[in-house]
Amino acid sequence: MTRLCMEEVKLRHEKILVVDDDTRFASSLTEILTSRGYCNIENATNGLEGLEKYTAAKPDLVLMDMNMPIMNGYEACRKIKQFDPDANIIVMTGDTQGDNAQKIIREGYTSVLLKKPVSVSLLLENIKRELEHQSLKILLYANASGSVYAVEFQHKT
Repeated sequence: MTRLCMEEVKLRHEKILVVDDDTRFASSLTEILTSRGYCNIENATNGLEGLEKYTAAKPDLVLMDMNMPIMNGYEACRKIKQFDPDANIIVMTGDTQGDNAQKIIREGYTSVLLKKPVSVSLLLENIKRELEHQSLKILLYANASGSVYAVEFQHKT
């Protein structure tokens, strides 16, 4: 008798935007995310389309390639951050030492820069961390002189 192992997948409702001109990579990434319970995923094939989809839907997380036609990942990240300074963006590129890759970190458009080909476990770990970070609200309570006397952590709903 063959024993089947079924993994329970919790459905997640965060919106994720995948911006990559490599449609095979984007499709594979979408399949991986869907298999992990992420059910609200959109795709864009260049930075301009990604920017347009971001401003229309304001997803919880963007997975951004760097080297794309029409508008590269650096420009798309810069414009997304101008529109929404709190945007969560994970950048993936084959050239993590390139000028735009270094500039995107230095200018604060992303805190996560992953080298392609991306390890699935590393990517999923970073996605989870970015989404958890985004859903955490930190409240600081200060007295009249400005001294913080209490910190409260709440998960946003």
